[in-house]
Amino acid sequence: GCVGMTIAGRGPKQNYALDQPSPIKPTRVVRFERRDLVNVEGLLGQAHRNTITGEVGLNSMCALPDFQVVDLLKRPIGLQGTTEVLMTDKFLFKAYPLMYRTWIYHDTIVKVSKIGQSHDENGVLRHVLSQRCIDAPINGGRSSPLMYFVPLAIGSCLTGSLTLIVVTLVMLGLLVGIAQACSSPEHYRSARLWTSPLRVGYVGLVLGLLDTSSFLAIAGYIINLLLMLADFVTGDLAALQAYKLHCTYDIVKVLPGAIRIAVCHREGAFQWEDLFGSRGFIDEDVTGLGAWDRRHHLIAELGDLLIELRPLTERDWDGIADQYFTVGEPIPYLAVGALSTDDMASTAPSTKDNFAKDLFLEDM
Repeated sequence: GCVGMTIAGRGPKQNYALDQPSPIKPTRVVRFERRDLVNVEGLLGQAHRNTITGEVGLNSMCALPDFQVVDLLKRPIGLQGTTEVLMTDKFLFKAYPLMYRTWIYHDTIVKVSKIGQSHDENGVLRHVLSQRCIDAPINGGRSSPLMYFVPLAIGSCLTGSLTLIVVTLVMLGLLVGIAQACSSPEHYRSARLWTSPLRVGYVGLVLGLLDTSSFLAIAGYIINLLLMLADFVTGDLAALQAYKLHCTYDIVKVLPGAIRIAVCHREGAFQWEDLFGSRGFIDEDVTGLGAWDRRHHLIAELGDLLIELRPLTERDWDGIADQYFTVGEPIPYLAVGALSTDDMASTAPSTKDNFAKDLFLEDM
């Protein structure tokens, strides 16, 4: 059967709460079960954008194994250790999927294959990362007005106005057409702008037909106006507020290894960390950069899925320990093996000699 990976809050629902770790930290060894990255090219074309909610998802996750931790280092033995030791391991990461960029990535690959355009090895990735997009964990007003116009049709029926009912049905048809026409990487950001004249005109019509002769009519008009207000607040106003979170990335360097991992520098979204917190610090041994600042990102291609890799926090490790000692099953981790000690920026003999001693513990 198919299993989905558990990354950044996505995946199968569990009976335990990873976000509420036990106050007592276990000191025993946490064991992990290795999952390998094989046959993951089947995700191409599986990314789709919901024309109503604006959310991007995958039609199938069957090509990816279930995992909670990504290990970039080639290790001589399996992964295990106490959370205190694992927390110091600079090569273990949590995967945060970049769903909108994955959707753009799939669209770009399909277009490139159709027109036969040649690109350098990192050309497609460079193009996708150069597109203005919101990668922060918010909707950002990317939903369609259809979310409110469908229930709004009920309010129109309550008014008893045949004119308003007919106009509402016509509006629904127009909004469906615009939502479908704009559900592409080139046009999705302009969908609300295209529908704004229609929605403003609709509000004017509702106010012009306002009827207070009966309770049902008053209730219908109130429902319509409240839903239009909700659409404006959660859609147009949210999009305006989220505009500052659009960003692009420049590829600083591509790390050697089995999969493509790019060290990127973000342009835009300057308040990302202020609004959503720190994304962590990545060691020079991983990136080869002497200085890691808040606008650097580590972005990887897992098959046809784009993800951002971030160090696991103490809260993440506490949640993993809680899961292991509660359920009793090894924690699945993805063994990418993208880096070896020879690829590291620091290849001092002490690093290699103490490799097993520093990163692994035996369960006594």
